[in-house]
Amino acid sequence: MTDSVSDLTARIVQVQQQLEASRANPYATGASLQLGSGSSTRENLKPSESPDCCHPLEELRRRTFSNGTVHYVRQCLSCGRASNAIARRQLSEEQMQQAPDYDEQLAERYQAACLEERRRKLERRRAELEPWRSAEYRDYLQSPRWAVLRRRVIERAGGVCEGCRSRAAVNVHHLTYSHIFHEFLWELVAVCRECHERYHQLSGWAT
Repeated sequence: MTDSVSDLTARIVQVQQQLEASRANPYATGASLQLGSGSSTRENLKPSESPDCCHPLEELRRRTFSNGTVHYVRQCLSCGRASNAIARRQLSEEQMQQAPDYDEQLAERYQAACLEERRRKLERRRAELEPWRSAEYRDYLQSPRWAVLRRRVIERAGGVCEGCRSRAAVNVHHLTYSHIFHEFLWELVAVCRECHERYHQLSGWAT
């Protein structure tokens, strides 16, 4: 799955580079752009105009349905989103002949890649919490250094929770564990017990 997404990304970059080259040399009319199976002329590739898609490039493609009906649509080369069917009178014979087949699996691959990236982000966040789970960290919370940091953070907040600004601050929460044991004060916030617990519940972390 990862290899497929990487290959697709590389092909999209290649197409974008070729588009830039074609704009720089508009007289190179014989050049064609390669994207997976089949070839695409510059007329078939263009910047995306779909209000529902934020990706930069879409391509004219031939979509054949199970009943044999053929539609011509513009398909996003990143997420696979397709436009409404384009009237054939709006297309040239060359465009229709050179349009590659619609990629039915592109949207599924894109969704799978998004889910995989989300999973990796969650894993990185959980890995970042490892110091928080360690005995060393629990001992650190009892240290004189932490006592000083904790007092300064709560004093900075005026003793009021920075999450709700209504209850007394009784805990100091890490915004990041990147500098664990050597925190900057801006990486710490004063919170009440309720806000601290709610944050960890919403983040999927046990307190």
